[in-house]
Amino acid sequence: MFNKKKTDVLIIGAGPIGMLSALVLNRKGVDVMIIDGAERIGTRSNATILHPASIALLNKLGLKDQVMNTAYRIDEVEIHDGNQARATLRYGDIDTAFPYVASIPQTTLEVILERELEREGIPILWNHRAAECKETESGVEVKAHLYTEQSVGYAVAHMERMIGKTITFRAKIAIAADGCRSLMRKRLHLDNLQGHTTENFVMFDFKSDVDLENTMKISLK
Repeated sequence: MFNKKKTDVLIIGAGPIGMLSALVLNRKGVDVMIIDGAERIGTRSNATILHPASIALLNKLGLKDQVMNTAYRIDEVEIHDGNQARATLRYGDIDTAFPYVASIPQTTLEVILERELEREGIPILWNHRAAECKETESGVEVKAHLYTEQSVGYAVAHMERMIGKTITFRAKIAIAADGCRSLMRKRLHLDNLQGHTTENFVMFDFKSDVDLENTMKISLK
């Protein structure tokens, strides 16, 4: 499998979207491969909110219980102006099979998905960073740089990631699941579909001594 260079669908990016896509396609009998430029899983630290449709998909794949065992279930969202409540969104009012959302660390979700991929015999080709993509008569051709670690430096040596070689993958379809700063988006000149406004934000991680009772509280001041 690791020496394979041809597939029906090549997925670029092993985040939740890429891994979920691989699971869905594989269970429909589609030959699929995943490549990612990172060294391993868990190199990103992001929060993830799963909406009812996402939870329904996980349920269809038989993964909902695993995810919900580690996620924080949110039944309603309260919007506050300082300390004063202004509005409440109750997911129970929505006509859906799963009337709630779930908050889970992205790395936790990725571990669950990677284990499921392993059980189905779909390895993730880490250290493979997509560099070029072009259409061919039979589909697409993607060139990826394979990174290796080499010891560099004099006196005080350290390890650096370097390009070992370039590998060409051929597929009928390529799925770009490599995030908001998608390399494939740039290669296909689709940057104009997304704004380029610089955004700055600060995120705090803390534990509350108050039982929120499956509620997300957002305070704007």
